Amino acid sequence: MAALILLAVMAVMRLAMPRGRALVGAALFGALNFGGAFAFAYYGLIRVHAGLGQTILALVPLVTLLLAVIQRQERLRPPAVVGSVVATAGVAVISGASIGGSVPLLSLLAILGGVLCFAEAAVLVRSFPKIHPVTINGVGMGAGALLLLAGSLIAGEPMVLPSRAETWVAIAYLVPVGSVLVFVLYLIVLKHWQASRAAYAFVLI
Repeated sequence: MAALILLAVMAVMRLAMPRGRALVGAALFGALNFGGAFAFAYYGLIRVHAGLGQTILALVPLVTLLLAVIQRQERLRPPAVVGSVVATAGVAVISGASIGGSVPLLSLLAILGGVLCFAEAAVLVRSFPKIHPVTINGVGMGAGALLLLAGSLIAGEPMVLPSRAETWVAIAYLVPVGSVLVFVLYLIVLKHWQASRAAYAFVLI
């Protein structure tokens, strides 16, 4: 739904569909940021409580920094490493996160997989030709949605529309605000900041 809204906005703004490397970059960004990251994170959050899950997701800035260094986009700066560690520890304290009880290893690994996808998406999008944030998200969310749909079909999940009014209210928020607005603003930040700095959005979340 968010992808369709963004494609409509592209049409109104007369933004051209990307081609070549720009199209590949937008599709890969979507595959990682929306397809892989959301699939991993939501699978993990079935068994991992929200506090611990969010603490693990707060590792995104540190992982983004390390990936950016490996891919020669940034230098390994001690203050950035310290800041990432302090931010993660702060989220852990605030959320009262603890592994406690029986947390399946596969669920923890899934959330870490989500962290890796979010981090690599932020680094990768900066190495491709620059295109409008609306266009990147329109193409990217479309690619991510197709991957999630394919995964859902492979997993044999039932394809049914929500029946509760509360669910529709949540969707009414998540589509225009939690998806369209948030990720367009995120890419605007990524356009002006280094990937490791923009990734602090996950700490704020």
